[in-house]
Amino acid sequence: MLSVVTPDGKYIYWFYGDAALEPAEELYDMGKDRLEMVNEAGNPEKRAVLEQMRTLYDAALSRARKTCIQANRYPEFLASAGRTVPWSKKQWTAQPHGPVPAANNVPAGKNRKR
Repeated sequence: MLSVVTPDGKYIYWFYGDAALEPAEELYDMGKDRLEMVNEAGNPEKRAVLEQMRTLYDAALSRARKTCIQANRYPEFLASAGRTVPWSKKQWTAQPHGPVPAANNVPAGKNRKR
């Protein structure tokens, strides 16, 4: 899940999933719904706001992909966060990929020397 927040709204894109859970979007009007109880992503009256928040999300994701560290599967994670990436092309899903490397590429279960 990644999101963008403005003073007026919050957009969340849930890109992680599996065979039973597809990627989803959420849109909240932070001026009227601070508790995020009403998802406006499917509201036709909020279509322009949804498009604006998608644009902000795409720009934030682009910046993150350009500046992320090239370790710990971050590039793979961010590549899968794209809204236009087809499910079959997402690399970061609930599908098994083997163990996720531990922080700083230290194999899981190994202690780092101090």
